[in-house]
Amino acid sequence: MDFDFDYILENERVKLSPLKIHHLSDLLEIANEPDIWKYSFLKGNGRKNLTEYIRYTIDNRTKGKDYPFIVYDKQFGAFAGSTRLYDILENSSALRIGYTWYGQRFRGPDSTSIANTYFSILYSRN
Repeated sequence: MDFDFDYILENERVKLSPLKIHHLSDLLEIANEPDIWKYSFLKGNGRKNLTEYIRYTIDNRTKGKDYPFIVYDKQFGAFAGSTRLYDILENSSALRIGYTWYGQRFRGPDSTSIANTYFSILYSRN
C-alpha cells in the first residue's frame, strides 16, 4: 500500500476519502455524540480531542501503520464518521478494518449497508 497516495473508495452509496485535518469541522458534531467514544481509549469528543485524534491517525498514516478515511454517505448527503485500515501487512496482503465510528443517524440497519459497501469496494480493488 502506498501511504502517500490519496485513495478514494467509492460507489453509488458511499465515498471514503483520506482523513485530513480540514475534516475536523465535518466530523465535530458527530464526534460530540455522547456514546461514540464509550469504548475507545483515544477520545475524539470536543474540538481539542478530535483535533488530537485526527492528527494521531494522520501521523500513523505517515508512519505506514494506519490509513484513515472519512466516510461520506451519499444516501444522506452527509459525512457519517470515520474508519481505518490498520495492521497492514504488505508481505501477506493482510489488513484489518476498524476504529470505525458513525453518527447515530448512520447506525442501525442502514449502517450494515454502509459497512457492506465498504467491504465490497475494498474487495473489488484486489
